[in-house]
Amino acid sequence: MPGASSSSTARGARTTGQSVYGTRGPRGRLANLKEAAVPTAPTLVPITVEDEMEAFTGKAMPQTFQARGGTHGPPQEPLVPTLRQRWAFYLDTSHAGRWLDLIDAVLSLLQCALYVWNSTYVAPPLPGFGSLDVDKSPMPEPNFVDNFLTSALMYAPEVDNESVNVTMGIGWPGHRRKNAIPLPGLNRHLEVTLAVAMLLVWLVRLFVASSRTQFMTRVYTLLTLISTLPVFVAFAMAQTDPDTWQSYMSAGGIVYILPFRWARLHETIGLVFTPVKDPLIRTSPISRKVINVTSAIVLTLLTVTAFIHITLYRMADATAPSPTFFDVFYFTVMSSTSGLQNA
Repeated sequence: MPGASSSSTARGARTTGQSVYGTRGPRGRLANLKEAAVPTAPTLVPITVEDEMEAFTGKAMPQTFQARGGTHGPPQEPLVPTLRQRWAFYLDTSHAGRWLDLIDAVLSLLQCALYVWNSTYVAPPLPGFGSLDVDKSPMPEPNFVDNFLTSALMYAPEVDNESVNVTMGIGWPGHRRKNAIPLPGLNRHLEVTLAVAMLLVWLVRLFVASSRTQFMTRVYTLLTLISTLPVFVAFAMAQTDPDTWQSYMSAGGIVYILPFRWARLHETIGLVFTPVKDPLIRTSPISRKVINVTSAIVLTLLTVTAFIHITLYRMADATAPSPTFFDVFYFTVMSSTSGLQNA
């Protein structure tokens, strides 16, 4: 019985001269009897984050967590965001980040357009013509790659007849090679300027990246470096090599890296139309899909065209006509849609 157990507990306490809870005297004994007869509620012990994690994982929380933000220890001062975190938050939550994506895409588009323009200032390579005998060698046929530019030069009053003949390929190969119409210096400086601007945009993205190691392995980073660094290498080669300065396609194996700028344009277009909370250009999911597929098809054709154009230029005979970029593009489109037999 509960009463018997309580009285026996109190009786045992009197024989030993001690109270149940350490209180002596009649009043203390009466209080002890009342407290012993009434069951007390269990004491609730607060459960901390460390206790929950320890019960879940079977391991105690590290001391670094407890010191930085755990429930143990004195309260810590609030964390202050770094400059990188503030910039990243600003670019993610404002139109500035969307404008940065748009500017990057425009720079990439201008670089691709400049590539098409610069590829017209080429002449077929002339291997082996340096040792030809001038008195016995036949005159080569006209083979300048840009017929429109040649026609314009023929009617230009400030261009003499010798320059027109050299431009049209009429004359000795060595003389034509030496006096070929060079790539305008403005074009080379424009290409270097675009490459510098693209690298600056890339550096901004690298600065605000949460993980720079992962950012360096992204497709965007690889395409940016491939599209910009060869430009500086070709510009440095042009300072000492006259052929590289006069012809855009005479930079050796570097020219095979240039078409990758079309792939970068596709990547930047995808960044512009990436769905965000506050977009600069609002498009529906279907419109974004159409834009993505269309740009992928068109830019793939342009990339293939660039590779074919470079290969034809480097492998063609010196006296054979060399097609322009648009000639190769027409051939690529026709062969892709109608087949090689109908192209």
